[in-house]
Amino acid sequence: MGEIYVKYSPLGNNELEKFLASQDCEVNLPGLMGFVQYCAYNMAETVRLYGGSLVEKTAAEAALTLIAGMEKVIIKTLKDAGYHAPMPFSELIKLPEQSHTIGMGCKMGEGWLLTAEMLELVRSGYENIVCAQPFGCLPNHICGKGMIGSEKVVLVKPQTFMNLSGESIAEAVNFYKVDPASELLVIFDDISLAPGRIRIRKKGSAGGHNGIKNIIAQVGTEQFARIKVGVGEKPQGWDLADHVLGHMDKADRKLAEEAFLDAVSAVELIVDGKIEQAMNDYN
Repeated sequence: MGEIYVKYSPLGNNELEKFLASQDCEVNLPGLMGFVQYCAYNMAETVRLYGGSLVEKTAAEAALTLIAGMEKVIIKTLKDAGYHAPMPFSELIKLPEQSHTIGMGCKMGEGWLLTAEMLELVRSGYENIVCAQPFGCLPNHICGKGMIGSEKVVLVKPQTFMNLSGESIAEAVNFYKVDPASELLVIFDDISLAPGRIRIRKKGSAGGHNGIKNIIAQVGTEQFARIKVGVGEKPQGWDLADHVLGHMDKADRKLAEEAFLDAVSAVELIVDGKIEQAMNDYN
């Protein structure tokens, strides 16, 4: 799965599907029709969220209805033949918000579709997922635009190495003409906090976090808000990278998911100009 060209083009992904098959992997490549439906759905969703042409919305919805009829036949045919059939698009679109992972306003590049397809694969029993992205592609640095209350927001997820995060952040800050002191909020992991805890700061030093250190260097200021999300200290004898990039056990994962929801609520308060309240509520 991944960016539309790299996902399907053997030239773009360096024959990735063939390589995985040679390693005795059973490869499941989500279909192209899902991306077509995603584009049509987003046209209608844009009108619903931000206003626009009702003619465009009606045309998009008509296209979705037409495709859904063909999709139903294809899914039935696959199931009758004993193959794994994809989830209907009408069900796929429910997964991101049901799981509280991403909003449907995240439409840059493949936006919420990437998350939805991952969730579908996980629920179908797939244990490993490859998400192929083109290096330096702006739509895949920017997960999406949306609204929180009356404020326009942009969610940025750097595709650089973590300790070079500032390169992407600085580009976004300059492109969108963002004032870091009042309009930049960085959310990152912190091994000094236990899973389930978050900590909010208005500004400050990097505190030993190489990603934040690079953001400060590239943006040129420590004056920006941040939310630290606890992942716990690394076990004795573990490499730090293995700890922060590895899988949490079930107990810690449950605590972390609660912290994610706290972080979402804190973001809403901070965007609304209530960072003091967020600090009082969640620190």
